[in-house]
Amino acid sequence: MYAQVSFMRIYYFMFMLLGAITAIDLTREDNNMIFSCLYRISSGGVKSDEEVKRPYVSIKRSFALFFVSIVLYYVCMAIYKLGPFFCKFQIVSLIPLLLAIYFFFMFCSCEKMIKVFDKTVLGNVVYAISALTLEIYLVQYALFTDSMNGLFPLNIIITYLIIFCMAYVLKCLSQVFSQIFGGGDFEVRKIFKL
Repeated sequence: MYAQVSFMRIYYFMFMLLGAITAIDLTREDNNMIFSCLYRISSGGVKSDEEVKRPYVSIKRSFALFFVSIVLYYVCMAIYKLGPFFCKFQIVSLIPLLLAIYFFFMFCSCEKMIKVFDKTVLGNVVYAISALTLEIYLVQYALFTDSMNGLFPLNIIITYLIIFCMAYVLKCLSQVFSQIFGGGDFEVRKIFKL
């Protein structure tokens, strides 16, 4: 979609930079946030939760803004289909996409969501998937197949389980190679750790 843009790889960097800056902004104590205007929008103007010493973020407002950003992204995509003239402005659709990532990050940074992720099985599942993200990305395209289409909808679950298993095997192998060629001692427990 963005292949006609001369600096087409820069938007990948923008998404990574956004995540880093947002995480740094939430840990700052001097209230000198880079995205202070977006933070005020997602928090509803409330500065911080004094009991917890964390910036206050409204869970409803953050999720609503995330949803609005996704809708705006798809509105942009629909406009680009109207004619070739509008296709010249496809880079504009990155703005609502970046906003969606920012507001989803803020949604996950709410106190209620942190409690959900810290104490439930959902938190462990999210942690496991996030620990295997790179490996999932690397193995998924080799494992997509249409040979199990007769098992629909069970084939989706089977494919995901195969992808997660192969990603875990790849992570373990990378730990083995890292320990073999690294300077430290060989630790078996470290190989299987997520």
